[in-house]
Amino acid sequence: MRRGLLKRDARQQMAHFEEMFKAFIWQDYTSADWILAADLWSHRHKRGLPVADADLLIGVFARNRNAILVTNNELDFQDLAVCRRRGSIDERDYTQVKQNREG
Repeated sequence: MRRGLLKRDARQQMAHFEEMFKAFIWQDYTSADWILAADLWSHRHKRGLPVADADLLIGVFARNRNAILVTNNELDFQDLAVCRRRGSIDERDYTQVKQNREG
């Protein structure tokens, strides 16, 4: 997201994104994520259902953290057993995340 905003020189949107990003806790991928991604990749390819590596890693990350994945492209995340929500994040969602984080 950040690179797209930089490319468009969208300064106001970048400021809003950076403020919203402060509400989230950074987490890196774990070995469990990579192992599950490899297993799911193999399973899907054997069934003739290839998946892009980026989508697979996003889905695994959300799945292993019981997170909700917000997307307009649900098809790429089918069979990944991740909770999906169609659409985008709006101000109400950001406010809820911030309140949950602050306690």
